[in-house]
Parts: sequence; structure tokens; C-alpha cells
Amino acid sequence: MDRNEILANFQAVTGIDDITECIAHLEQSEWNLNDAVQVSLLANSNHPSPRPERNSSAIQEMFPQLRPSSPIVSAAHDRMIEFIIKMGPTTKHIILDESAVFSTLRSLAAIEFEIPESETRFEGWPGGGNAHLPDDLPLATLRLPAKVPLHIPCATNSRTTEGSVNFTLKNSTSDLDKLRQSFILEVTDKRTKKVFNLTMPGSKTFEELRCDAHSLTDIPPVKQVWEGLSADPELLSLDRALGSLNLQLPIHKCKISSNERAEEGSDMDVDEFDEATEDFLYSDSASTSSRLHPMMPNEATDEYAALSQFQSEFNNRYGVDALITPSFYLGTLDGAIQEAFGGAARNRRLLSVYLHHDKSIQSNVFCSQLLCAPSTVEYMANHCVIWAWDVTSDFNKQRLLDMCSKHFGSAVSATVKRVSRDGFPILVLAQGRGRSCEVNTIIQGNTSLDELTVKLIHAVEGAETQKQEDIRMEELSEARERIKREQEQAYEESLKQDKEKQVKLDAEKAEMEKREKEVVEREREKDRIIRRLTQEVPAEPDPKCVEPVSKIRFRPPSGGEAISRTFLASDKLESLLNYVGSLGYLPGKYRVITSYPKRDVSSLDRETSLKDHKLYPQETLIIEEIGE
Repeated sequence: MDRNEILANFQAVTGIDDITECIAHLEQSEWNLNDAVQVSLLANSNHPSPRPERNSSAIQEMFPQLRPSSPIVSAAHDRMIEFIIKMGPTTKHIILDESAVFSTLRSLAAIEFEIPESETRFEGWPGGGNAHLPDDLPLATLRLPAKVPLHIPCATNSRTTEGSVNFTLKNSTSDLDKLRQSFILEVTDKRTKKVFNLTMPGSKTFEELRCDAHSLTDIPPVKQVWEGLSADPELLSLDRALGSLNLQLPIHKCKISSNERAEEGSDMDVDEFDEATEDFLYSDSASTSSRLHPMMPNEATDEYAALSQFQSEFNNRYGVDALITPSFYLGTLDGAIQEAFGGAARNRRLLSVYLHHDKSIQSNVFCSQLLCAPSTVEYMANHCVIWAWDVTSDFNKQRLLDMCSKHFGSAVSATVKRVSRDGFPILVLAQGRGRSCEVNTIIQGNTSLDELTVKLIHAVEGAETQKQEDIRMEELSEARERIKREQEQAYEESLKQDKEKQVKLDAEKAEMEKREKEVVEREREKDRIIRRLTQEVPAEPDPKCVEPVSKIRFRPPSGGEAISRTFLASDKLESLLNYVGSLGYLPGKYRVITSYPKRDVSSLDRETSLKDHKLYPQETLIIEEIGE
């Protein structure tokens, strides 16, 4: 079951006319029909059903667990009931909230088993019996268990086709296959000797065939005389399905002629025929026929929802026999223009605006034979963005004219306005760039497939010249932009390199300043130490001093001139080392050693006198830098 059929069944069960609301319920339930119906019922569960008064005795006879005094009312419950329903070898599971009414169960079962709802009868209820229950009886009043096994008698399996056409399937699948099968009718017009090939689904009625033949032969349905369509003329009732006429395969040949006397004896003129056709198209019956709903709401204010309905209904009507159908752009006309022309020139396509009129005699043939032709669908998919609109209602037509004036200009709007009802459908082909567009071709419905193909090709080729020029200009513009970007990138790269160099120079300068600062600081620290050590060095003994003195010669590490200094023999070694430090040879970086035998004076006891360290009466000491 495809989505269009699910949508039609959902509307038939729930009675919801708003297609947007229906699609919302189905998408929420991932297009599961049972779940969607439950969601719809739960959404309306705050509105209890009136208490059913009829058949109360039959209900209590069938369900003895109900006490006579217990009220039969409908209320919202959280409990779900699973109905396990069998019909022959087939088993279906239907889950409903117990607030649902009996008619919902029956409708869902009819859809699942593809049987008429009026003939859906359940057996095997808990407590026995098979009484007929009221449609508005809430399931909650039956106090059913969580799982209820039921079965439908196989005798019920006598079904009719969708749309209530007059064709009984006699409990077999071969007849149902005939309804789904496509037949090729080779119809010869006896007046003009022209031959038409019509591909028709078996579910199509004789009345619909007469309408299609009218658009091809101009013979009003009331005047049509058919030969060879059926061996039994009594079978040719208006609601008879073609699949029930025992048509020959692969091609069934028949003839059509005009009965000029028919008009004299008929009360239906052409206008009455149009009114009857309109009534047929917009029938409000519960049938799930593909023509149950109009292509669009009569007052389409939400363009996305309106076009979604258009696509769905178009597929319902014409997608049964077609291998493929056009894919219409779902959105505003402005959005379709942007889709066609808004991108790069090499990606631009032609804009094809399909305008449909349900009351036009051309619509059915144009859609089924031309617009759904595989060659047309493929070519338009590759070269066009297709946007559609239904101008059947005056409101929608005026909206279309306003949009045409805005996007195509008043001349195109006036041209469309002058098209008569039977001049529809039309294809408006436009080319352009950005938001500007220009109409170059208008194709009316009274054309053949070959003519449509030729006009489409000419329109595409006509737009190709401008497209190639736009592509060339875009490529030149892109080349200029590319050179500009490359220059900007080179400039940015140069600035980046200059910035990196400057950062590096700044870092080196900062490092140099840091080192210089450290050197200055070290020099200052050295000066402070030298000043302190100088203050701690005792004065040199007077030459006239009678105390024993030590004459010490110091050889600097640079190999310069030796320095001589006298100390009291009783002076501590600390005084000598402080003197060496006062000369700039600080402890820790320099050491003092004797020449022979080699002895590190700096490592000796600093509190011991020079005399005790045998640095008396004289000694030569070497100042040596300590290696790192």
C-alpha cells in the first residue's frame, strides 16, 4: 500500500478533511495506518462520545460481563486493546485505545483485508455471540481483555473495487489482478478514420473512458456509440470497471461513432455534462477513488501544503498506469525561481510552470498521455524545475495571476487570464538569472506528445545560448576573483612573514637586553663583593714593623705582571684569600695554589695563620680560574 493510498484510507476512516493535518498524523506514526488512527483518536479523546441507546439488549446478550445497571459511556483511557483478527489464512493485528468506537475497528479491518466496510462482520467475541454493534459504541464499555482474538467469515471476501465500481471479485484474486492491470485500447473514430491508442487501468470506469474519448474525438459522451468494447452491451453501465469487460490482451480493438439522435432524446447538454463531470470530480462520498479530492484546496493559502496535496493527488490519478510521474517543486513560486536560476549559470535549468484546470476536457489526456510519458518526465527532470498550480477555483486562479504579474510581468498574467477553461492545462516555460526571469514559451493542452517534445527541446536550446554566455561571463568573473584572491593571499602572506620577522627581531632584542641587564647586574654584584672584601682585608704591615711578616707574590691567571703583598705572619688565611677576591678574583670562580709542591690554598682552613700554613716568610701563589 503506497502513501497516497494510506492517506486516502486514513481520511476515509477518520473523516479529517484537512490534508495537512492528515499528513502530520501519518508522519508522526511513520506512515503506519493503525498507529496514525490511534494518534488521531487520542488527540480527540477529550471529547466523549454520546451514550449509545440502541441495541443495548443485543450488547448485553453478547457481553454478559456488563451489568444492566452499568452505564455505557465513552471516556479517554490509557489502556490499549490488541485485536488479533483472522480471515482465512490471513491474520492482522490492530491496536486501538479503548476510547475508540466500534466503527473505527470495523473501518480499519476493512482496509487491512481490502473488503467492503459494510460487509465487515466479526465473530468470536468474548462471551460468544455475533450481535451487530452500534457504530458509535465505545470499546471501553465492552470491558474487553488486553488481547481479543476475532475472525471474519470468509464468505465476506466478496469485494468491490475502489470507487464503488460495479465489479464483484467472487472470492478470488484473479479478478482483482484485472483491476490492477493496464489495457491498451485501440480506438478507431469511424467518422475521421483516426486511430487512438489509450492505456487504461482496469479500475477505470466506462464513464471515465467516455470522458477521455470526448477530449480526443470531440464526441460528447451522450452521443458516443461504442462497438467491440464488450460482447455484452448490457455490461456497459457508467460505473462498470474496464477490467470486468474481458478485454483482449495485449491490445483490444474497438470503434467509436457519434449518434446524432442521442442529443434529441437526451436532457443533458454539454454544460450539463461539464457539471456532472465536476460533481464526479468533487464527490464528497466516502469512496477512496483517486478523484475523491481536488488537486488543491479551493483557497490555497499555504503553498507548501497545497503543492503537497497537488503532488499526492496527481500521483493518485495518473500514477497508477504511468511508469513514472513528474516531481513538482514543493514551495513558493519564488522558491522555484531561485531553484532554477539562483545558482551558478552552469547549474541553471528552465522553469516549467504547469497550470491545471480540473474542469478542462484536456486535463486527463494531457496529464496521463503527455506529462506522464517517460520521455517527457525524464527530459523535464534533467532540464527543468517544475512548479504546479491548480486554477480550478477563482481564488486560486487570482493568486496565480498575482504571482505571474510579480515574477513574469503583466503581459504574461494577461495572457494566462485570457486562456479559456478548455485551453488548460498549459505549460509556461521561462528562463532567467537570479530573481529575474523571462517567459519564452507557453504550451497549451491541445497538443500531441511529439509537439510537446519539440517545443520543450526548442525552449531548452533557446535558453542554452544565454546560459553559455552567462557561463563565459561567470568564468571571466571567477578568473578575476581568483587573481584578486591570489594577490590578496600573497599580500597577506607577505604581511605575515614581515610580522614574523618583526616578532623574531623583537624577541632577539629583548633577549639581548635581558643578557645585558644580567651582565650589568652581575658586574654590580661583583663590585659589591669586591668592596666588601676590600674592607675586610687588613692593612699591609709597615716596613718598620718588628713582627714577622710574610711576603707573598701573586701570579694572575692572564699571565700578566705579578702582584706582591706583605701580610703579618700571624694573619689568617682568610685575609689572604679576601685580598685575592678584592683584586677581582672572586671565591668560587678562582682558586689560589702554590707552585711547588702544588697545593690548593683555597681549600685550606681559613682560620689558620699564614705561618702555620707555611706561607712564611715568603711564597709565590698562582691565581687559577676554576673551569666550568
